[in-house]
Amino acid sequence: MKKVLLVLLALIMVLSMMTSAMAVPNGKVPPGQMKQMEKFTNQFEDLMGYDWASEEIQFMAEKGVIKGVGNGRFVPNRPAKEIEVIIMLLRLIDEEEGLDMEADLPDDYEGGEYDEWMIPYISLAEEEDVLTKEGLKKINPNSAASREEVAMYIMMALDAFNLETNDDIEGNLEELFEDADNVDREYLGYVHRIRMNNLMIGYNGKFQPKKAITRAELAVLMNRIFTNFELDWIDYDDGQETTTGILTDFDYDSNTTLASITLDDDIDFDDIDEDVEIIVENNCNKDAEDEIDELDEDKHIDLEVELTLEDGTVVEILVSYEELEGELEYDTDLDDNGSVDIIPEGETESEDFDFDEDIEIFMNGEEISESEFEDFDMDEDIDYEIEARLLGNGDIIALCISYEEEISTTEGVLTAFDYDDGVLDEITLEDDGDETTF
Repeated sequence: MKKVLLVLLALIMVLSMMTSAMAVPNGKVPPGQMKQMEKFTNQFEDLMGYDWASEEIQFMAEKGVIKGVGNGRFVPNRPAKEIEVIIMLLRLIDEEEGLDMEADLPDDYEGGEYDEWMIPYISLAEEEDVLTKEGLKKINPNSAASREEVAMYIMMALDAFNLETNDDIEGNLEELFEDADNVDREYLGYVHRIRMNNLMIGYNGKFQPKKAITRAELAVLMNRIFTNFELDWIDYDDGQETTTGILTDFDYDSNTTLASITLDDDIDFDDIDEDVEIIVENNCNKDAEDEIDELDEDKHIDLEVELTLEDGTVVEILVSYEELEGELEYDTDLDDNGSVDIIPEGETESEDFDFDEDIEIFMNGEEISESEFEDFDMDEDIDYEIEARLLGNGDIIALCISYEEEISTTEGVLTAFDYDDGVLDEITLEDDGDETTF
């Protein structure tokens, strides 16, 4: 008996509060650093629903400021402990290497319960003035950090870093946050200063001082400090810049080394690093970001590229494919000549698109071969949604097909099965004397 299983994933999350509260002001990160932030998108596997924070989480992880909890997980929704805030701030100033694993707890410590492994971090934080005497009295390492406590630790740290903060406290805190009366007296100055530096701006006129901060929110805060203050261990003046345009021409020398590249409006670049990286992105499987050996005139002309230059030399070329969304036209016999009919979004008539010889095909996230695609048995009652990436010549380089699968069930007595190289390859069931092999 066939049963149709419709898998409806409704990921409804109220993220407006997060995005408003964590909006990033204009920073000082050079183009190359900003571009790096966009690359680290698959280090953790549990960031679905955290589009507002995923890039910052991955980038801060790449910089070593934050770490996961193992098995590819970051646990973004877990409240951050106060000790985590301190540790991230120490990493942000590149001081974690100064840990003395045999350090004693500071004499002025009057805080809450702690674990033994935390002592070196508390000691180092005191040594680096990230924890002042006031902080040593208030800290509860194992407790979830509230927003007002985070404001205190961050402003203490920024002062310890000797960073140029905006200390012009204008007006009353009540004029900035309607729940200012809920901020404990000892945190008022820190909350006011962190707001004046646009690091924590609140939501709908409220600061929510007692609310615990999540690991995702904390990562965004660390990234905000990174992008808005010049930290000693980062070379901000790296001579790096980017330029974007449509690729119109390029030339290789006799040694198959890229010698020049031309963008639209006849913008020429002829100082190319011999080890220039050529990267393609925007593949529909979302995980692809592959380096290619060289540009191809038939594939890459007329595509948008971003050139990264260091001191005037092109060191990286990022190629973006054209995007196509639509629906796979129903046909009982899919084309077996390396092409497919797609009805582009907003259109009523289908168009024929050829496959590139290096095409990648994915069905509901699983990669399949061209032959498997050609043998696929379409169902006219199912909508096959298409997301594709096109080369400059219009050929498909990546094809992603998504659909709601029809799942059937059958019952019977297990009579036989067979494994092939450790993988279950065949199974036989008997029902009312009839045997069926799958």
